[in-house]
Amino acid sequence: MLAGWYKIHNHHIILQLKIQPNAQRTAFQEILGSLRKIAIKAPPRDGEANVELIRFIAKVFKVPQKEVHIIRGLTSRIKTVRVCLQFNPQCEKGGDQGKMCGNLRRILNIVGKDFGIS
Repeated sequence: MLAGWYKIHNHHIILQLKIQPNAQRTAFQEILGSLRKIAIKAPPRDGEANVELIRFIAKVFKVPQKEVHIIRGLTSRIKTVRVCLQFNPQCEKGGDQGKMCGNLRRILNIVGKDFGIS
């Protein structure tokens, strides 16, 4: 599933982000083409902004911080972030592997309705 700044795969979601460090507060901002802008309160030194980004994404998607990984752009303002999803094993046991369940359904609500994406 593709929606510009994010892609949802079987067991993870990939986010394409543009980071603005030294902001007043950490928050999602506007969509810039295929990127989602995120204001980060932390400064871009010694990895502080990356740590804040991981903390923020984990909080928003309600996953442990260990499930959020910056896979591209550690020293850049343009970053690719992977969020590992947790599924309800009953969905797969029931043979309906394509069925959205657990975190995936909640994440679709977050990236869709909560952030103004149709």
